[in-house]
Amino acid sequence: MLIIEKEHLSKLLEIYRAETYAKDGDALFSKTKFGFTMHNANLVTICSFHTYQKLLETPLAIKDKVYLQLLDKFDLRYEEGASDYFSKHMETVHALYHAFLYLDYEGVYHLCEALLKPLSSDIVFENEYRLLLEAVQDFHHMSEKIDIDILEHFLHVSFLFPDELQIMLYDLCFRSYYKYHLDMKACGKVLEEVQRQNLTSLVLDIDLLIYDVYTVSIPKHIYQINALLDDLLKNENYNRSFDVYVMKLNYVHENNEDDSEIYQEVEQMIKTKPVHPKKKFAWLINTIIHSFDHKEYDKVIQLFEGNFLQTKVPIIAVLLYYSASNITKHPFQIISQCAIMENASLLYVDLKTYFEYDLPIYQRERRLFSFFKEISYDNSILNQIIYNEFALYYKQFSKGTLLRFIEEIIKRKL
Repeated sequence: MLIIEKEHLSKLLEIYRAETYAKDGDALFSKTKFGFTMHNANLVTICSFHTYQKLLETPLAIKDKVYLQLLDKFDLRYEEGASDYFSKHMETVHALYHAFLYLDYEGVYHLCEALLKPLSSDIVFENEYRLLLEAVQDFHHMSEKIDIDILEHFLHVSFLFPDELQIMLYDLCFRSYYKYHLDMKACGKVLEEVQRQNLTSLVLDIDLLIYDVYTVSIPKHIYQINALLDDLLKNENYNRSFDVYVMKLNYVHENNEDDSEIYQEVEQMIKTKPVHPKKKFAWLINTIIHSFDHKEYDKVIQLFEGNFLQTKVPIIAVLLYYSASNITKHPFQIISQCAIMENASLLYVDLKTYFEYDLPIYQRERRLFSFFKEISYDNSILNQIIYNEFALYYKQFSKGTLLRFIEEIIKRKL
């Protein structure tokens, strides 16, 4: 084995051991007994606890066969040259990174596919390469949610990858914690590791700005927002620019400034530049949310009916359309194919049912009180939908002091 392989294997074995023991609690994966294994119902010694400690501290001093036997405990095998896989395919790695940098979703998918084909799941090193490439592929092509334990694993094994793939790994972890797990503390730890590794990338700059804007304040970062946006547009990186446009919009809204110029600029970019359909779709949803938030209910209806009828759309857009239609007395159409987001809250599903069925007054009141219990600070748009329904109910069927009191509570929550 090469020197670097032994150094990496010593780290991997301890990672695998700790993960397995934390998951299963099997005594044979505890640190003191990891040097033992079962063979034909007999306990067999691979190495002593002292030898395993030595493997972790001075991996070069340990014979190859010890590594091989310890890998057997994870149904993994060593193959010469496997650790050198990416250096033999650097041209494809560079192309993958470029596709990732410019959010070329199809390019990311196909280049990951090309790198994945020769990789085996039972060969150490190759298995790790496979796991990351599959996650990158799923996240960018299918918007798949990645479990926290897998994200933590990636952060532990990041040392196995060349710089460009490390950047993709850290961005994958940051975006997953931010978008799906809503864990800004974990996002901060990812960025700390990025700084420790001295990695630089336009994508990581965007991640850092997202984190700073979320945890500190937008006004302090408007200069960085504008500078980064100028850089992205100068390099014709239109797909990546949407993240920064959203931050700029938030800045404008916090300062009660006119946002029409930003919307016009983005609409012009969408019409004249090679923007990916996924980004166009996301911006359309953002525009619907923005219009609803500004009580432009007719525009919500117009945007929805002009783009989404008889198609699969995020449930939040459907709820906004239903609510806007209810407010304006517009007879909303039943949408035959509405994609409920996977793992969507029951509150979303219940609200959709509330709108789709013409409930009697007494049932509507009961459902509104049920929704009221679910109102929270972390979803202002959903809260606004519920609040609007309460307001309509009060207007038509005033119940006096109690309902006015509840209305005041809702306003305070919002």
